[in-house]
Amino acid sequence: KIRLHVVPFTKIQLDIIDRDATIGNEYIQKYYDGSITSLTKYPSILVPNIKWKSNNITTLFYSNPYIVYVPKIDFKGITTMTQTFHASSLIYFDAVNLPDVTSLINTFRNTKIKELSLNIPSCKTAQFTVGQCVYLTKISIIAPSLNNTLQLFYDDNKLVDVHLEIGNTWTNADQTFRGCTSLKTLHLLDFSNVTSAESIFLNCSSLTNIEGFIGLKTNISFSSSPLTPLSVHNVIEQALGNFTLTLHADSKANWEASEYYEQDLITMIEKNITIA
Repeated sequence: KIRLHVVPFTKIQLDIIDRDATIGNEYIQKYYDGSITSLTKYPSILVPNIKWKSNNITTLFYSNPYIVYVPKIDFKGITTMTQTFHASSLIYFDAVNLPDVTSLINTFRNTKIKELSLNIPSCKTAQFTVGQCVYLTKISIIAPSLNNTLQLFYDDNKLVDVHLEIGNTWTNADQTFRGCTSLKTLHLLDFSNVTSAESIFLNCSSLTNIEGFIGLKTNISFSSSPLTPLSVHNVIEQALGNFTLTLHADSKANWEASEYYEQDLITMIEKNITIA
């Protein structure tokens, strides 16, 4: 059960104490002042000690119009957060550390969140976690145990700043950035154990700069992304090999006319990389 007491534009108090999380929405709607329709970040947040009764807070704030801000409360012991904030009015999530969470499926999907930082050392699956967050511009995720990022950033069309720290546990990267139409740059990523990534950048129409993928050995497509010749070179240089690399037509033409082309052809033969 949850009590949410709002003093307009001064402070917000959130109590979640040894209650069954599955009836959270009912209590928020019961105790919320309802008269406030447009909320900004409150200058002070009062949160008492929290004792979670369950390690599963699935759908706790699902489609809730009143939850706007989650402060740095203790999520220790929580392992599952499926659809926890899905389709809610969440804008700010300052908790950051989710030490025991193993699954984040649709957790922040279709919220109003603008920036997000997550430290999720135990998480294995982050699927559609922040998908369809059309206000999201910046995200940082530290996830050394993550293996599945299917549609993680699906249709986040304003996302421009991405920092990912994923270990060599990563296996499924398919459609991770699908529909991220504003994304232009991506730093070096470890793909040494990734087995599915062909559609990772589907409809990423602004992506031009990539540092590469360490150990890439699975088919990957940039048919929507006009990579620079240097980025194409980086992909080939960092890859392990034995895969097909699909390029955007303009990107391919520019690369073939660049200073990198002849050397890259030699590298591709050595690594058994095919261009499509």
